[in-house]
Amino acid sequence: NEQADTGQQATIEAMKAKAAAKKAANQTDPSTLAEDTDTRDLASDENQSHDNDQTTNTSFYLKVYSPYKLYFEGQVESVTAENRTGTFDILKGHKNFLTLLSPCDLKIRSVARGEEQLKVNRGVMHVKSDRVVIFLDV
Repeated sequence: NEQADTGQQATIEAMKAKAAAKKAANQTDPSTLAEDTDTRDLASDENQSHDNDQTTNTSFYLKVYSPYKLYFEGQVESVTAENRTGTFDILKGHKNFLTLLSPCDLKIRSVARGEEQLKVNRGVMHVKSDRVVIFLDV
């Protein structure tokens, strides 16, 4: 039994030594880490430019729907609407907010389809993180 315990202990010590060596080998020099990060950023930017062939840096997601119909869904460059304080535009990077829409012509400048207009009687617009959702007829 004493020999088995000694053998087990030796195996455990060997495993600990291997783990310590592996950990030491995986630690990187901060200057190497910065180079790796820069390379990853460049690769990421390159992939994004290929993924967004139809979109631009100024576009954002818009969905306009009612309980019974989807009116629009896709990438847009701007949306013009109206609330109680007047006419306003939404562009990429707009602050998050929620508003009730007044009757107006909703102007959508789409990346793929150009400019469109939708007649709005009433609705709710939610803007958050470059996503705009408009729920009509509420």
